Amino acid sequence: MTLLAAVVASLIFVLLAAFQAALALGAPLGRFAWGGQAGDVLPPRLQVASAASVPVLLAMSVIVLIRAGVLYSMWSPAMYWPCWAVFLFLTLNTFANLGSKSQSERRLMTPIAAIAAIAVLYTNVSA
Repeated sequence: MTLLAAVVASLIFVLLAAFQAALALGAPLGRFAWGGQAGDVLPPRLQVASAASVPVLLAMSVIVLIRAGVLYSMWSPAMYWPCWAVFLFLTLNTFANLGSKSQSERRLMTPIAAIAAIAVLYTNVSA
């Protein structure tokens, strides 16, 4: 189950990284991100923020996979606290999405963040 939880979380992070990359490149999906404040295509400052989030999301994926022992298993104990940081971030993100003015963001991103948070929590406590 630890492996499954880690793979679920990692897959979510990779898909979110691809989504953020698409936003950074001008995809008309802005209503699903950044509070829906931009409508369709993000303004340049939010495109930069989306681009900056890509390596962060990929790093979160690596942290969880290391913690689960999928990558560099000897480093798994060192990922205990970073994994808690990822869980905290996702928990805060879940509540931020829940409070978004964008109905699209609330409906799609809230459950995605919540599922990722639960998967990271399970991975961390069971590894």
